Amino acid sequence: MRFGLISRMDLREALEVARRTLSHLESRGIETLVEEETADALGVEA
Repeated sequence: MRFGLISRMDLREALEVARRTLSHLESRGIETLVEEETADALGVEA
């Protein structure tokens, strides 16, 4: 399974939800592709 993640950049709460979602998916071994701008904001690889 592969999951794509993108977040609104103008809401800090949206980025926090994206961070928690990414952590949750990765902890379950789900491949997650993060959009470039979202990845930069989260400090992860795109």
